[in-house]
Amino acid sequence: MLIIDYLTTISNNFYHISYLLSLDMNQLEIEKKLRLLKNNWKLINNKIQINLKFSNFNKAFNFMKEVAKECDLLNHHPLWTNEYNRLEIILFTHDKGSITELDFKLARIIDQKLIDLK
Repeated sequence: MLIIDYLTTISNNFYHISYLLSLDMNQLEIEKKLRLLKNNWKLINNKIQINLKFSNFNKAFNFMKEVAKECDLLNHHPLWTNEYNRLEIILFTHDKGSITELDFKLARIIDQKLIDLK
């Protein structure tokens, strides 16, 4: 019975954390969190966005593949466009129609991956 209680607690915590990550944020919270990001993220049309340039297409595409793995783990996927060595990443929570903590969590992961590239 103890294992079932433990698994239930883990499951409940997962849903609670998921809920907290999906809460809408107000403008001040968004601007504060945007300043804490390490790269050149911008707030454009109520979405957070970064434009990146790599030395070639393969490096851009490999970066996208690395980020895609994290996106699947979070079950949160960006709107992104790749043209040769350029990558535009736009984050917002689609089902909420706004920016949530989940977007900033993914932005921090992307920031770390960019740091790891250098």
